[in-house]
Amino acid sequence: MYIENQAFIDSLNKTGLDENNRGKSVEYIKNSDILAHGKPVPFSYIPLFINDNDLEFFNEILKILQGILGKITNRYIIDEEYRKIFGFSKDLERLICLPCNYEEVIPVGRYDMFISPENVDKGLWDFKFCEFNTDGSGGMSRDLEISNLILKGEAVKLMSKEYKLFCMDSISFITKKLLQVYFSDKNAVDTPNFAIVDFREEGVMSDFNRFIECFKKAGINAKFVDVRDLEFDGERLTDKTDGRVIHGIYRRLVTGEILKRMDECENLIKAVEAEKVVLLGHFRTSIAHSKIINIALHHKKTKAFLTDEEIDFINLHIPKTYYLRDDLEKHILKEALENKDLWIVKPEEGFGSMGVCAGMDVSKDEWEGILRKNMNSFYVLQEFVKPLKMPLLSAKEKIIKEWPLMLGVYQAAGEVAGFYSRAGFEGVIDFSHDGICVTTLKADRKY
Repeated sequence: MYIENQAFIDSLNKTGLDENNRGKSVEYIKNSDILAHGKPVPFSYIPLFINDNDLEFFNEILKILQGILGKITNRYIIDEEYRKIFGFSKDLERLICLPCNYEEVIPVGRYDMFISPENVDKGLWDFKFCEFNTDGSGGMSRDLEISNLILKGEAVKLMSKEYKLFCMDSISFITKKLLQVYFSDKNAVDTPNFAIVDFREEGVMSDFNRFIECFKKAGINAKFVDVRDLEFDGERLTDKTDGRVIHGIYRRLVTGEILKRMDECENLIKAVEAEKVVLLGHFRTSIAHSKIINIALHHKKTKAFLTDEEIDFINLHIPKTYYLRDDLEKHILKEALENKDLWIVKPEEGFGSMGVCAGMDVSKDEWEGILRKNMNSFYVLQEFVKPLKMPLLSAKEKIIKEWPLMLGVYQAAGEVAGFYSRAGFEGVIDFSHDGICVTTLKADRKY
């Protein structure tokens, strides 16, 4: 990654920061469906670069991690005592324990991580995970579209003398893997109708439309269906707008929204319970998505059924996380109050960066107030991981800067599907905190 990144910057400087294509790219995104919080997504014109060695490394990580998360999920389902670690509501517990007839515990997810700054220039990776987005994870269309725009530039043409560069089409890869998981289910039919399901007003249509195209290219009928338009008669789940029977669902509807609006999701839930539809992204993925997962990973009850290799992996790569409750050990609370820049608080459930606050972003008095306010309010206190800084170029600017980076790895059925990274100068790296999207290109040296 580091060597290829420097090679691109050299090419970029030789082309005057590729001003012509960079300007066209910004204008294209401005008029496209690639949005973040309703606005054109801000992005870096300098991408990350992944080579074959990097891919091998990330696939090894995923192999171990998927094994761990799979064991935890399966233990939760069969062990009522173990469930107490998570403290989920009865409604969520019921959803998680509904039938699922394929083995892949987490068919799709994006795992966000912070890379250690040390030794990355030597090709050595040390990292800690930020969180696991396993419940309706999205953003694939952003990476795909921005990658294709950068590939049209003069900097890429210059770098292409030494490297073969191409985008990683995570949407096509995920579609292929979703279909493999679907057809492994005992209730799969030979010619299924697929639906991508969400609340229309919450959906990322730029993702959905591109997934629908990929499903159709694979010979599968697919469409977006608002969860409120699903009807279930005890045998068939249908889209009431056209009467189409739905056999498979790619769920992008996050569980948190379902729990808030259970009455509007009743037909979906009943169909899953009756085993009349294959739900890809079953409700059990909520376990890994919860911020409580980090507490569970370090819990002695979890380590009792893991291998030594898996325990070592957790100790090295999972930030220490604690319930923000009255029973929090006094020395940990004292440490968090005295060293705010080393800690971050997050809601136990949720998505995006809603409710997240890094100590480094607020004053000492504000930090103390945040900890006190959110005590016993379903928040967690987590070790803050200092991110790697990478030289990036905000597409609207003319200066290359060192940006703190959060790298996201898409996985599909346990394999690397692509990447979706973000960068920002605040402790919370997100578009709502003036962050930018950082796309990823695959780089193969020609000789």
